[in-house]
Formats: sequence, C-alpha cells, structure tokens
Amino acid sequence: MRYGFISDIHGNLEALTAVLDDLRDRKIDEIVCLGDIVGYGPDPNACVALVQENARYTVLGNHDSAVIGKTTLQYFNPYARRAIEWTREVLNADAYTYLSSLPLKIIVDDMTLVHSTPDHPEEWDYLFDTQDAIKKFEYFRTQLCFIGHTHRPLAFFHENERYWPVEDQILLIQPNMRCIINVGSVGQPRDGDARACYGIYDENKREFQYIRVPYEIEKTQEKMRKANLPDYLIRRLFVGR
Repeated sequence: MRYGFISDIHGNLEALTAVLDDLRDRKIDEIVCLGDIVGYGPDPNACVALVQENARYTVLGNHDSAVIGKTTLQYFNPYARRAIEWTREVLNADAYTYLSSLPLKIIVDDMTLVHSTPDHPEEWDYLFDTQDAIKKFEYFRTQLCFIGHTHRPLAFFHENERYWPVEDQILLIQPNMRCIINVGSVGQPRDGDARACYGIYDENKREFQYIRVPYEIEKTQEKMRKANLPDYLIRRLFVGR
C-alpha cells in the first residue's frame, strides 16, 4: 500500500490541485489529510470539497477547529484571526458539516494520524525539535506517527535509547525504529521552499519520501488580494516562510 500524505492546505486551491494531480500521476493507493484544510487562503469551500472527495482519512486541524467554533481565536495571531473570521463568513454548509465531522486522531494499521501532537491533540501544541519529540513517543503505540501543524518537513526517530531528527528527502524506516514524521505543508510551506510539500509512504518498502510540487502562486495571491486577506499572508507564499 502506498499512502499520500497531505496537510496544512489552508484554502490554497492551486497548491492542492497541483498536489492531487501529482498524486494521481504516481498512482497512490490512499490519500491521508492531516488537517488545516482551511484558514489563510482564499478557497476554503473548494479545498474542503476536494479533500472530502479524495482523502480516505482526514483529521481536524486547529484552523479547521477555529473556523467551526470549536477552538477560541485568542490563540491565533492577528493575521490568522482575520483569515479565520473571513473564512467563517464564506464557508458553506457542506464544508461546515464535513469539518465538524472530523476526529482529532485516527489509528490505521501501524500509523497514528494527528494534526499537532499525539498526547493532547486538542491543545494544538507544536513539535519543533528533538526535546519536544522525546516527550511524545510514549503517547502512541504504533510504529509511526504522522503529523503536520508546523508547516516544516521533518522527522524524529527513536530506536533503543536514541532519539534524533532527520531532514532527508527519503526516510528509510527500520523494523525496530519508531518515527514521528511531519509531512510539511501543501498550501503554506515554512521551510524556505515555496513549492507545495507532501509525502508518500510506501508500506512495502518501509520508505517515506517528501515531494515538492510547483504551483501558480501568483494566482492564489491575486485571489487573496480580491478577498482583502492580510498582505503579510499574501507575501509569505513567495518565500515559503
């Protein structure tokens, strides 16, 4: 089985469409979405519809949760808050219903799926470094845990008493190794590469690979301008920060 992992789409239809096209070309068996379908970007309804149509498994993200009123806006910066408020105004009933149905965590075979962290996913903590990761391994029992949230592709490995970060494009997963893998962001990467980021996990090869896909950034930015979304959010798409 080959899984395509997407996360943090944030209403960016051009990025999502480019990634889904790439996934189809690669003949992926199942698509997994790790949340934040909406927020920041100009096409929340279209993105929700595409995820609903294409993803076999989807978990709730913090922006999704805020848009449907499950998470307070006080934890968001002013730019994110403004985008969430705008998204609430334009979100249609079908998208609202779908987002409201999403769980915080899913376990599939030997994989734990969550947007933020496996211990308390509803608190939306961030996992940036190895010290953060060490504390999280005891909160899931599967070999693999896939996350998003930080918008940065990065993995943390645990074997015996060792814990270490891995930034390689291809991750080889040994039988005695446990991993937390951040799959990066489709719609708003923050690792200095503006291209959409997603990942493929090949269950037979025990291999995870990061994929980068170019998309029409200018088209997304123009839509954001017409929606009067914050200029800061518009500019950052070009630099991937």
